[in-house]
Amino acid sequence: MRFQITLYFVLILSSFNILALESSDQFETSILKIYNSNIIVLNRGLEDAIYRNDHIKLTSDSGFIARGICVKATTQTSHWKIYRVVHPELVSKDTLYTLKSINQSEIPDDFKKLTTINLEKYFKNTEENKINQSLVMQQKRIAKYDLPQKIVESKIHRDSLVSPYEKFMAKNFNPVEMKKDFSKNNLEVYADPLMWQSRENRSQTSFGASLYNTGVKYSYRFNMSEYQVKYPQLSERTTHYDIQLISKSFIGNFSLLTQFEYDRAYSGDRYFPIRRQQYTPMGVRYTFFEDKENVHFADITYAPVYDFFEYQYISDQSNKKINEIREGIRHQFKLRISNQISEYFYIRSEFSIKPLSNFKSNSRSSDMNPYANINFARSIGNGFFIAYDFKYEKDNLLKEVYGINSENFTNALQLRYGFEI
Repeated sequence: MRFQITLYFVLILSSFNILALESSDQFETSILKIYNSNIIVLNRGLEDAIYRNDHIKLTSDSGFIARGICVKATTQTSHWKIYRVVHPELVSKDTLYTLKSINQSEIPDDFKKLTTINLEKYFKNTEENKINQSLVMQQKRIAKYDLPQKIVESKIHRDSLVSPYEKFMAKNFNPVEMKKDFSKNNLEVYADPLMWQSRENRSQTSFGASLYNTGVKYSYRFNMSEYQVKYPQLSERTTHYDIQLISKSFIGNFSLLTQFEYDRAYSGDRYFPIRRQQYTPMGVRYTFFEDKENVHFADITYAPVYDFFEYQYISDQSNKKINEIREGIRHQFKLRISNQISEYFYIRSEFSIKPLSNFKSNSRSSDMNPYANINFARSIGNGFFIAYDFKYEKDNLLKEVYGINSENFTNALQLRYGFEI
C-alpha cells in the first residue's frame, strides 16, 4: 500500500514535466498588457501547457525580439519577465508573435532568482477580468474578421490553386520586394593617398566610389576607380568601372548574378588596354552564410565571362602602332569572405581565378588571371574608415607583348567615407 501511494505521488510530480512546454513547442501569441520592469502578459496559459518558470524565445516576422521567463500562469494568460530585448521598438500589442520553448537553454544567473521568488504582489492591479474580457473580444474578432466565411475564400485554399511556377515567379520577381530593396542605397567614396606597386617600383594616388544597396532579396553594386601617375616625360592613367546585379536565394542558398566590367589605361601615348570589356550574362553564387547588413558573409561564385580585350603595340618591322583584339571565354571562380572582428575592426577578402579559352588558340591554361584582395578597415566614427588594402594580380599578356613583369603587388593606405542616401 505504501508503495502504491509513493508511486502515485511520483506520477503526479512527474506529470508537470510531461505537460510542460517541450523544446520543440511553438505557438502564435500576442501581448495583452505591458508592465514596468519588462513584464508582459501573453494570451497563452495553462491550457497551452505553459507553467511558471518556463523559458521561451519571442520572435516576429522582423526577427528575434527577446527571451522570457514565466513568472505567473493562469488558465488563458501568462506573465513573463523578458530579457535580452534586441528590438524594444517591436514590442507592441498590435503584433502577432511566435512563442518558442527554449527550456533546454541556460537561464542567466541574474534571472535565476525569478524561479524561486514570488512576484504575485506586483500583479495586484492586473485587472484579470479586463484581460479575460480583452481575450474574449480578441477571439470574437478573429472569428468575425480573420476566419473566412467560405472555404474557397481562405488563404490556404487560394494558395493551393497557385502553380509551382507561379510561386517561383512570385518569390524571385516580386516588384514590391524589388522596390523595397532598391530604396536602401549607400554611397562610399575613398582615396588612396599612399599607394605602392611592385611593378616598376612606382607609387601613385588613387580615388574611387561605390554605390550599392543592402537589399534582402535584390542587390546591386556599382564601382568606379581611377589612379594617375605623372612623370617628367609622361603620365599614366587607369580607369575601371563595374556593375553587378544579384537575385539572392533564387533556389535555396544559390543566387543568380549578372555583371559587367570595363577597363581602360594609357601610358604616355600608348594604351594598354585600349578597352577591355568583361560581361557575365548569368553566374551562380552559393552563399554559406550572410547577414542583412552584409558585414558577415562567405560565398563562392562560378561565372562564365565573355572577355573582349583590345590593346596596342608597336611593330618591330614597321615601327607603327598596331591594334590587336583578343576574345575568349573565361571561367571565373571567386571566393569572398567578410567578417567584423571587433566593434571597430573589419576584414574583407576576395580570391579568384579566370582561366581563358581563347577563340583563336583555344588555350585554357596559359592565362589563369589569378587575383587576390585583402582589405583591413578600422572605423574611426561617423562613417569614416582608415584601411589597408593589399592586391595581387597576374596578367600574362603584359609579359608576352611588352616584356613587363606579369605579376603585380599593390599596397595602399585608404581613407574611406560611407553614408546612406
